[in-house]
Amino acid sequence: MMKNEDSSKPVKSRFRQIISKVVNYPMLIATVLTALCMLLAATTRFVPPSTSMLITFMGMGFPLLLLMSVIFAAYWIIKLRWYALIPIITMILCNDEVCDTVAPHFLYNGEKAAATLDKSKSLKVLSYNVRLFNFYDKNTPVLDYINHSGADVVCLQEFGYYDGSKSKFLRRQKIIDALQDNYPYFHISQSQLQMHGTYGIATFSKYPISERKELEIKSRYKSAMYTDIKVKNKTIRVYNVHLESNKLSTHDKQMVNNFASSSGSMNQKVGLISDKLSEAYKMREQQADAIGANIEQCKKAIILCGDLNDVPVSYVYNTLKGSKLSDSFSEVSSGYGYTYNENFFYFRIDHIMHNEQLDAVDFRIRKKVKYSDHYPIVVRLKWTDTMTDESQD
Repeated sequence: MMKNEDSSKPVKSRFRQIISKVVNYPMLIATVLTALCMLLAATTRFVPPSTSMLITFMGMGFPLLLLMSVIFAAYWIIKLRWYALIPIITMILCNDEVCDTVAPHFLYNGEKAAATLDKSKSLKVLSYNVRLFNFYDKNTPVLDYINHSGADVVCLQEFGYYDGSKSKFLRRQKIIDALQDNYPYFHISQSQLQMHGTYGIATFSKYPISERKELEIKSRYKSAMYTDIKVKNKTIRVYNVHLESNKLSTHDKQMVNNFASSSGSMNQKVGLISDKLSEAYKMREQQADAIGANIEQCKKAIILCGDLNDVPVSYVYNTLKGSKLSDSFSEVSSGYGYTYNENFFYFRIDHIMHNEQLDAVDFRIRKKVKYSDHYPIVVRLKWTDTMTDESQD
């Protein structure tokens, strides 16, 4: 009996070795491939979409590659294998991209810091893609939300209203009247759509506006401008931008979510989505180059708000951020932040950045506010020692 038990041990041991090889070899290959893809995806910051769409698409998938790297690192640590160093070293090499995707300030209490701040030397900024107020809803709750937000400056994207004869839609004057008490100063840039609709961007302020200017970029819509706002003895330039949409229809998004079951061949579906994304990426590249050049020339305190339609690991994001701006989310927030909330496309494409004359104290993504397919984002910024009185270009 004992002999039979002893003889069975080598059999069990060999079986475990075989299973281990069957599992570990594919896992090692997947670990190495993920590391290579992650390193390649990180280069999308510096590679224009017009140069390589493959790298651009990989940048969009950086959050997934990061998640896979964490899983592989944990797997090899549990297995006590040195292979864990592959994803760990890769994440270290991609530190900037990792921190922009998953902000690391888990122990920082932004609300507490904001509560003790001298409000006379700070500014609260709200940026929100309002999706045309749910297509010109006359009784939109968005206006109430803005009025109760406590923000000093409000930047809106996909700002629109109805200018036809029908009375059931939201009008320009109603928006201005609803916000007049809290935001008497405004800068609106709009384009005319079909059927008496408008589309554009708008900046509302509690403080006086000294200059308004639309930026000339290649776009069908009015989608980039700056507004100089006088806050006491300071002048702050607020850029409000909405870069080219990916042009994915509701049907396209549903097709992505149900890729296997949707009609059409795989090549047709991939080709359709790829063509739309490629066109939009190349448009945003040109737009970002033009806006980024304008930002580089500005010597004032700068705040950039907008829907970039691009993730942090992208050429567009890096071009606008450039050498002058910091990302408020990366500076003081924590965890994986996403601002687009429809059809499982959980990406952070709405951003608030600032230059060295300002510091972020608290950053919030208001995920309980679901009046649009985007969440509003809010930041509290304070003056720094480099903040000058009446900075001039």
